[in-house]
Amino acid sequence: MMFRLLKELILAVVINAGILYGLNYYHFALEINVQTGGLKTFLILGFILWIVNFVLRKILHMLALPLRVLTFGLISFVINVGVIYFFGWFVNTYYHDLATITLSESYFKILILSFVITFVYSFLYKLLK
Repeated sequence: MMFRLLKELILAVVINAGILYGLNYYHFALEINVQTGGLKTFLILGFILWIVNFVLRKILHMLALPLRVLTFGLISFVINVGVIYFFGWFVNTYYHDLATITLSESYFKILILSFVITFVYSFLYKLLK
């Protein structure tokens, strides 16, 4: 049981690190300036993204349940974009010695970025699990 949870955590962190590396490589709505140790930094950022998605996103989805019902789930897009902005702010504030994250000023690009992250993560997680 514990081994399975640890395996799923490691898989999620590695997938998030790969997604962040790929998005940084193509510079679409996200630019990560790594200060120290490339792979290690992306793994740490992948872990932070996993925590933000696992904790903050779930809490916001629960709190926004009435709005999700009223808007037929469209508020989820706003929550996902907010989580991406929070991730960028959190890394720039507390982990600026590892990396700095520059997000696009276009809300539409961040919305597409959140779709890409969610889709690629879900696809790879189901494929590798």
